[in-house]
Amino acid sequence: MEHGLNQSLPHGSRSEFALRRALFVIAALFTLVISPPLTWSVDPSSSTDTAGERLPVGSWWVLNGSRHYAVSGSESYRGTWTRDEDYSWRLSVKNSDADTITLSSSYSESWSTTATDKWIKPNGGKSKSGTWDETNDYTIDAATLKIVAVSNKDYKDDVGLQSVWMTTPAGLTQGSTVLCPWYGKTTTEVAWRVSGSQTVSIEGINVNAWNLVYTGEGVAYWSLKDAGSTGTETITRLYDAYYGIALGWSAVGSYVLTSKWGGWTETYSSTAQITQTNLVFPVSVTVGAEPTDAGLTIDGAVYAGGQLPKIFMWTPSSLHELQVNATLQIAPGVRYVFMQWSDGYNDTSRTVTVSQAVNYTATFKTQYELKVVSDFGNPAGEGWYDSGSSATLSVTSPVPTNDFMGALGGKYVFDHWSGDATDITPTASVTMDKPRTATAEWRTDYTMPYNIIGAILATIAIVAALLTRRRREKARTAAAMTYPAQPAPPVPTARMAVGIKFCNKCGASLPTSATICIRCGSKQ
Repeated sequence: MEHGLNQSLPHGSRSEFALRRALFVIAALFTLVISPPLTWSVDPSSSTDTAGERLPVGSWWVLNGSRHYAVSGSESYRGTWTRDEDYSWRLSVKNSDADTITLSSSYSESWSTTATDKWIKPNGGKSKSGTWDETNDYTIDAATLKIVAVSNKDYKDDVGLQSVWMTTPAGLTQGSTVLCPWYGKTTTEVAWRVSGSQTVSIEGINVNAWNLVYTGEGVAYWSLKDAGSTGTETITRLYDAYYGIALGWSAVGSYVLTSKWGGWTETYSSTAQITQTNLVFPVSVTVGAEPTDAGLTIDGAVYAGGQLPKIFMWTPSSLHELQVNATLQIAPGVRYVFMQWSDGYNDTSRTVTVSQAVNYTATFKTQYELKVVSDFGNPAGEGWYDSGSSATLSVTSPVPTNDFMGALGGKYVFDHWSGDATDITPTASVTMDKPRTATAEWRTDYTMPYNIIGAILATIAIVAALLTRRRREKARTAAAMTYPAQPAPPVPTARMAVGIKFCNKCGASLPTSATICIRCGSKQ
């Protein structure tokens, strides 16, 4: 199947069938790239809930598009020529079994051309318009998606080529190449590059589509038998990432043709996109967590960190349950704390109803545990802290000892921190960039009890010394007041016995009438 007409001007033209056939093929290939491809937020090669579905019998889709050609010539081919086309292409699955898929194609088009100067004659008039339509059934190998038979024998050259209507989405990866048909001077297969993806709106649903791009040699609508053409074209085909059907295409190209009679330049642009279908396109939903090893539960199934992010193809308007743990300890002293979902929702459990491609990512913050170890002083500051934050820890100092010495002022005094803190003050701070442990180191201070005991002992010594001194002084006083011993009173004689008596203490002789000893003063 040829891309254009090898038509010699002004010496005649090929059949109208060749023209229609070329236009039919061109419609399957050209699209106009309106905006740069939109890259998926998650690599499409990530695991998905399904790898795609076989197209059911009776499924159909309609592509509407337009094309524009413009030619400007000089010398013998001076003047201008344009052709504008609007077309509709309906494709439906007529039959499907284990080995083949029969795809029915129905194409209709309205077209118009205008010409000036020398181009009027070969165009058959200054302006023309018309319509035409065509149908064909393609029998496609279910495994390879190559065309094995056609109902319209005019398209027998397509047998053995890949179908432009279908591809296998599971086999497409970013940057890879795929052999696809290219209708140039000859019908062949060339490498098309998978350049990324973009979203295509189909009846209000955004469907992810792979971009397959060909950039290279192109063939003009008009050509000359006795002259060649040089030109390039860029063609992009869009295939949905679930069923793998063609959602649209676009192309731009420009050419220069020359001969001894002159030449002309030609440009064209074309675009097409799916407008109607009875297919239900699942939407791409990416569910993940940040950090990815936090894990989460999706529709009751637990997905560990190594399985995330995960792409699901969910039916529009379906309900799905997402759940995360409020806190998740992943290692000693390390935990994740749920913050919110990527759309701002902040409950750990939620029910979502999808209608468009969307990304749900549960965001967690990392926390580290601080342990404060101390035998005394009411340690404070132990707990969980956000990664990178500053934690304050402290003890009260001094603390009375828990023995007899404590009653006398004995105390434990904070000395310094050890471990992950090195401050020498009772209040310290550490940066929580990992699990940390700080230990308070103490020393025992018995200065006051020792001073008190020393004072008591000194007091006792002083009192004892004073008492000893007093006793000694009293003894000396008593000794000074003691008289020498007197001889025993003489034995009374008769003479002495008359009117004389002796002191009962010192033995001094006294008159019998004396009541006080005149020597010692004692009573008698």
